[in-house]
Amino acid sequence: MAQIVFLSLPRIHYALQIGLGNQAEAAVSKLRRLRREEQLRADPGWQERVKGIDQQIEGAMREVNRGVGR
Repeated sequence: MAQIVFLSLPRIHYALQIGLGNQAEAAVSKLRRLRREEQLRADPGWQERVKGIDQQIEGAMREVNRGVGR
C-alpha cells in the first residue's frame, strides 16, 4: 500500500537547495576538469580559455550562494 507523504514548505525548500547544490557541484567539477585539460594541453591562447572557464566557475558558485541565501 502506497503512503502519501506531505512535506512542509521549508523541507521542500531545503530539498530544492540540495538538488541545485548537487547540480552545481557536478557542473563545477566538469569545468575544473576542462580547466586542467586546457592547462596541460597548453595550446596557443590557453590562458584566455582558462580565464573564461574560471569566470564560469565563479558564476556557478555565485548562483549557489544566491540560492542558499534565499
